[in-house]
Amino acid sequence: MADEEFKQKVQADEELKQNVREDVKQDEDGQQNELNQGFGETEHPFGRSRRSRITPKASKTIHIRRIIIFSVLEVLVLFGIFAYAYAKKLTNEIQRPDFAVKNVENSELTAESLQKMKGYWNIAAFGVDARDSSLGKGNNSDVIMIVSINQETGEIRIVSVFRDTYLSLANGTYNKINQAYAVGGPELAVKALNQNLDLNITDYVTFNWKAVATGINILGGVDVDISKAEFYYINSYITETVKVTKIGSVQLEHAGMNHLDGVQAVAYARLRYMDNDYARTERQRKIIGLCYEKAKKADANTLSEPSFHGRDQHYLAGRNEYGSKYQQVPYGRDGRFPVCPG
Repeated sequence: MADEEFKQKVQADEELKQNVREDVKQDEDGQQNELNQGFGETEHPFGRSRRSRITPKASKTIHIRRIIIFSVLEVLVLFGIFAYAYAKKLTNEIQRPDFAVKNVENSELTAESLQKMKGYWNIAAFGVDARDSSLGKGNNSDVIMIVSINQETGEIRIVSVFRDTYLSLANGTYNKINQAYAVGGPELAVKALNQNLDLNITDYVTFNWKAVATGINILGGVDVDISKAEFYYINSYITETVKVTKIGSVQLEHAGMNHLDGVQAVAYARLRYMDNDYARTERQRKIIGLCYEKAKKADANTLSEPSFHGRDQHYLAGRNEYGSKYQQVPYGRDGRFPVCPG
C-alpha cells in the first residue's frame, strides 16, 4: 500500500512538472510571435496606444527568469518526493506483527456501549519481557495498560490490567491475561481485552525495556523518591536491565530522592518482590506520569528525535491509522502535549 501511494505521488508530481513545461513553452511561443512581428502594444501617456518594440535583451531576461522559476519549482517537487519517501521509510521501520482488525473487533457490543465509547480513542499498551528485539508472540506482556484519549479535550486516562488476572484468552482457554500475548501476540491480546472488558480496541503499541529506557534518557531522566525496600532490590534490576538493553547506567547509592536515568527508571518500574502487582503497576504509572510532565515541557527537537519513536532500532511495534486519528486529538493546555491528569 505504501509503494502504491508513493507511485501515485510521483506520478502527480511528474504531471505538475509537465504542466509547468507546457505553460513555459506557450509563453515562449507567444514571446517569439511578438518578436517576429517586431512590436508589442503599450499604453501611450496621453491615452493613445502606440506600438513599442520588445528588444532581444528584454526577451532574454524574461526567458532566464522563467527558467529560474521552473528550476526552483522542480527542486521543491523533488524535495517533497524525497521527504515523503523518508517519512514512509521511518514508519515502516516500526515492527508490525500480524494484526487483523477484523479479528479483534468486538461484534457483541450493544448500541448503548458503542455510544458511550464515541469520542474516545482507546489504545492497548503492552510492555513485553523480551530479552532480545522480538515484540511478537512468545513474549509475556508484563505491562498491560489501556490508554483512553478524549478526542474533544485531549485528556488522557490510563488504567492498568494486572498481568496475573485469570481471564478468558479469547481462544477457548483461561489463564493469566499476560499469556494472551505470549500465545497469540498483540492480536489475541487485544481480542482478549475486548471480550473480557466489553471494549472495541483496534489500535495498540508494544514496547520493550530498551524503548522505555531510550525515551526516558532523551527526556533527561526523572526524579523519584525510592523507599528503603525498593532500594534493597533495585540495583540487581539495574544490572539485568543494562545487560539486556546494552545501555550504560550505574547503581544507586542510597534510598530517598534520586534522579533516575532510563535504565534505572525501567528497573524501578519492574520491582515486585517487596510488595505486589498493585504496587508494581502504580510504579509503572508513576514513571509514565513523570515522563508526560517532562514531555510537556520538552521542545520540538527533543520530541522529534528518531530514537524517541523507536525508529532507528527495532524495539517498538504497533498498529494505528497512520496519523488520521492523531490529527483529531487537540494539544493540551500548554499547546505542546495532550493533558495527562494526575
